[in-house]
Amino acid sequence: MNKYNYTKKQAISLANSASIKNKNGKKWETIVETKFKKNEILPDIKDLNKSLFKTKTYWFYNGGNRLRTKLIDQWLPKFNHIIENKNSIGDAQIDEFIIATDSLVSDSSEEDSQFGDNYKYIALIRETPDKRQTERLDSIRKNHPTNFEYYFGERGLEEYMDSLTNPIEKKQLPVGKVEWTDINWLLDNEINRDLDMVHVYELMDSLLAEMRNGSVRGLVRPLIGIKANGKDYLVDAHHLKKAIILINKFTQWNITKVPVYYLTHLEDCTEEELTMLMSVINVLVKKWNPFNYVGLWEKTYDKLNEEDRKFPYTKLREEMERLNPADPAKSPILHAFCISDRAEEKDWGNNTKKVTFGQLKFTEEDYTKKYKPIVDSIIKLKERITKTRGVIGKDYINKDTQEKEKSPTNVSSVLRAFATELSVQGTEISDKEVYYQILQELANGYWDSKNGVLPIWTDEQSYNIKNWRSISNFPRRANEMKFLVRDEIIPTLEEDLTSE
Repeated sequence: MNKYNYTKKQAISLANSASIKNKNGKKWETIVETKFKKNEILPDIKDLNKSLFKTKTYWFYNGGNRLRTKLIDQWLPKFNHIIENKNSIGDAQIDEFIIATDSLVSDSSEEDSQFGDNYKYIALIRETPDKRQTERLDSIRKNHPTNFEYYFGERGLEEYMDSLTNPIEKKQLPVGKVEWTDINWLLDNEINRDLDMVHVYELMDSLLAEMRNGSVRGLVRPLIGIKANGKDYLVDAHHLKKAIILINKFTQWNITKVPVYYLTHLEDCTEEELTMLMSVINVLVKKWNPFNYVGLWEKTYDKLNEEDRKFPYTKLREEMERLNPADPAKSPILHAFCISDRAEEKDWGNNTKKVTFGQLKFTEEDYTKKYKPIVDSIIKLKERITKTRGVIGKDYINKDTQEKEKSPTNVSSVLRAFATELSVQGTEISDKEVYYQILQELANGYWDSKNGVLPIWTDEQSYNIKNWRSISNFPRRANEMKFLVRDEIIPTLEEDLTSE
């Protein structure tokens, strides 16, 4: 079986069945994970299922095109190894390995490839297969000599781990050096000019905190800097620098020189690399809300004159501000702008790392046809809910049960589910023009014309029993909204548009 010698149906079937493991398969996967944790190849945490080590996916290809994502059993980011655990194998499993290895090669040439070309696909197989299957494994390894390897049984697992923990050659990890520097010589980097003054004053209090013996705590860590163009720039600890300056200005205490850990081993990097370095370090050391990261990367790519990379962050920032001007970080659209398929739907934390680490990508056409209409749809939906509550109040009497119920509200989780489901539908509706028309319908007159979803408001007396039932059935929880969009709104609009 070569790169294109399998059908679309076969590829879909393998992608779906590949994630199904029987009791023995799950037991073998547990053995592998336990060994990995014991050798510190995976972190020793109770539940890996929500971590990047268990939620990473790769694309299955068919005819040179991305077809369906496949969840990875374990991903080892330190080594860029994709692990597939099999209790035993037959022809179907070998076919899966062939499609997977061919697909990863195809994907390695894509601009948004997750793994590049330095990955390894590792098959850990508990039961030794027969000669014919072993020969097929050898054939895959021959076709992908640097990217595929297989091991049998627990002895093979130990052999694989030995290859990770005993590298052939040890190299010295580059390090910088510490120097004492006048606090006033240190320049802030342009990407990180914004200061949270509340945090600055908290740091002042920490520096001046009194210890039990009556002494003052003082400075307990170095600042991080880099020398470039004959100047000393801060890479980290801008708030700490400001706190020290204020202590010098307003208190009896004084710090003239501070320890700075200079990244001397990086001083030969280009200005572009330096800018990226400062942004990446900000991401690693700060615990910001998502909106802060959006602003950080918009500034970064602006400084680098990378308009294509800046564009998604500019548009995401603008839409977050449009949806919630008072607190953009609470806008319910982040996941919708990041998600690429159904497999990522529940992987909220890992998926939104695209924003955090500067990897968000979409074009002006994507924005105009998909993301802007989704935001417009949320705004229209919020208006409809607000108007409905304006008529019936925050609660009402259910005409069927005669019991008091709460009115529909603009709950963030429900609006987020609405936006996310609309976004992921873009990967599942085959006719993209129909999909874009559906979004336009929702962004324009949908909520003003569909009485059966959320009744049109005039006054409370104008509602009939059917209207009251629609209000009672309107989603109050995220999953309810997801199912309403997926099972009712989208199919109805798709049918209306395709039958015209």
